[in-house]
Amino acid sequence: MFNFDNFLQLTPIMLGREKVFTASPSSPIIIEWWKPHPVYRLHHHVGFEEFAIVRHGFCIHYHRNQFELLTLGDAAFIGKTNPHGYVFTNKMALFNIVFSSQYFVNDFPQLQELLKELKELSLNNIHLKISPRTLKQILLIVYTLENECSQFDNLSSVSMLSSFLQVTLMMLRDNNPTYHSSSKLPPNHDTHLEDLINIIDIIRTNIYKPIKSINEIIDDAHLNTKTMQRYFQKNLHISLYQFITLQKLVITMNAILKNPKESLFTITEEMGYSNYRSFARNIDNFFQLSPKKFQEKVIAISNLTCY
Repeated sequence: MFNFDNFLQLTPIMLGREKVFTASPSSPIIIEWWKPHPVYRLHHHVGFEEFAIVRHGFCIHYHRNQFELLTLGDAAFIGKTNPHGYVFTNKMALFNIVFSSQYFVNDFPQLQELLKELKELSLNNIHLKISPRTLKQILLIVYTLENECSQFDNLSSVSMLSSFLQVTLMMLRDNNPTYHSSSKLPPNHDTHLEDLINIIDIIRTNIYKPIKSINEIIDDAHLNTKTMQRYFQKNLHISLYQFITLQKLVITMNAILKNPKESLFTITEEMGYSNYRSFARNIDNFFQLSPKKFQEKVIAISNLTCY
């Protein structure tokens, strides 16, 4: 299903602002509201930062020397300190914001402060969370941006800054209890979206348990219905069982990075696999590799350097 070499064969680079802001070199911000994202090489941002919000599908993202499975309801902040890359992607589309925060220092100091808070939150979490309510509001922002673009052939800086401010405030509300809002989703909201994000949270909270136990917890929450399975497949293009399996493989990849000399037998026990054969079978299903080759590929990614 996935091939490490598609990523490993790409030369890591230093990605400068001039390449990203080619269309609007003087703009402090660019928003791409429906960006299909393929596998992308390890790269280091020079002169800009990024918020990547997953709208559809998923990816395995390498950032800050660890792997993360990013999917619907996740947002990653990528600064100028650590390189990152998209090792695998599966039908992933982003609401992507690239910006140069130094442009805000004099003209938009309040926005600069909000961004500082978000960056600090992102340091404490492998990724930021996006609530169902925020996802729905982002879709409304997308609709507004698309309309403006069709009428005026381009977006104004004011529109992009306004959208950026809205998204920043919503992400703070979702990730900082200080900004908690008791307002609810409208009556006609998509309840399946809320259930999908709840399932993902359950999986991540219980990921060190055996896969069978995780399935039972989802069953007990009455979320593992045929309708929900179809909705999961429609939005992530993967089955619920496959997602649980892949999430467990991603934490295994991080365990390998943390203890590269540790026996794979020991690691699989710590990660909650029922047995080593189950682990080997899952690797073969997703990567068509032996456990040893899988370990080698994971370590090879950690050895990449941007020049």
